[in-house]
Amino acid sequence: GEGEWALSKERFSENFKLFPNPSKSFKLELPKNYSNEKINLEIIDLNGKVVHKCPYQNNPYSLTIKPGMYWVIIKNENEILAKIKWMQE
Repeated sequence: GEGEWALSKERFSENFKLFPNPSKSFKLELPKNYSNEKINLEIIDLNGKVVHKCPYQNNPYSLTIKPGMYWVIIKNENEILAKIKWMQE
C-alpha cells in the first residue's frame, strides 16, 4: 500500500550520502549503480521555492544561499531519486 511505498523510498534515500550536515558546503555520494546516469540536484527551501539547480559533481558544493533548512532533491532524467534534508550554516 501507500505506506509501504513511502518506506521503500525512505530506505532508498539512505544510499545517497550528503555530508557534512549541517555545513556551509556539502559533498554528495551516489550509490555505485547511478554513476553513469545524468543526475541533477535541486535545492529547495521549505516553502518549495527552488533556490539552486545544478548537475551532479564529484566535488563539494558551495552554495551562496541564506543559512537555514533546505531539501536537496536528487533527480535523474525521469524521476526523483532521493530527497535529503540539509542545514546550510
